[in-house]
Amino acid sequence: MPALLNCTDTQAIFEGLPVPALLLDSKGVVIAFNNAFIKIAGDTSIDGLIGSNTKIMVDHPLKKLVESTDVVEWQSGRSPNRHLRIQRIPLEDAQEASELRLYIDETEKRALLQANTSLHEKLQKNTLTDDATGLLNHRGMILALEPQVARSRRYNRPLTVVLVALDSPSSDIRIWTEVSHLLKDQLRWADLVGVTEDHHFLLALPETNEEETAQLNDKIKQLLIDLSTEKFNGKPISATFGIAGWQKNDNATSMVNRALEQLLALQQEGTPSKTSAS
Repeated sequence: MPALLNCTDTQAIFEGLPVPALLLDSKGVVIAFNNAFIKIAGDTSIDGLIGSNTKIMVDHPLKKLVESTDVVEWQSGRSPNRHLRIQRIPLEDAQEASELRLYIDETEKRALLQANTSLHEKLQKNTLTDDATGLLNHRGMILALEPQVARSRRYNRPLTVVLVALDSPSSDIRIWTEVSHLLKDQLRWADLVGVTEDHHFLLALPETNEEETAQLNDKIKQLLIDLSTEKFNGKPISATFGIAGWQKNDNATSMVNRALEQLLALQQEGTPSKTSAS
């Protein structure tokens, strides 16, 4: 049978704990603290802490540190802020002490979590493809479209941008994926296809004027009807198309914005036209 620790040994272990710690009695009164606790208190006075009731502390400078119930953000003097998670351990067999309270420093852990979150946000911001479809996302399309706009500006060649908004529920991932495949199949190798943050398909068609684009849209309209019959039991799949042809002084963003304006106008009118599938 292992020998029981005497009071002197227990006190020495408590004092030597590398983790800041308090001992409290059954009423929540502080009866001891260790050297590591003195270090986190720093310049803050610990006078009068022994005998203080942690449940009803009023003016003591360590009130915030001692009264906190879960996690406390603590700073003493010129020391940097620390995030301390408070762990409470009941003591059943101790004579006076009823609770051991440990202050676990999670400052570095929180800093790593924040750094990882920041890195993830940057990666999300800088990624060029859409997770669901594998197509270029809005940022990727703008980057890919800009050289095409520059080419049209230099050689005065036609270029058209099309925004395609599905009128059927685009939240259905199967429809979304099938339509993305359909669009890729219908476009030439030089054409671009992507998706925007508003869940619209975005097409860029070099060497294509607005009349030719309208003909392509009519073809896509019919293919959507065929798709609904072949794979979705006749569930309607229709779309509205906003078109913007290249104009002098255009850039990629201005073309996309103009296509969006036409798209929103057509959706608001709700009137079939040669550029809307219904």
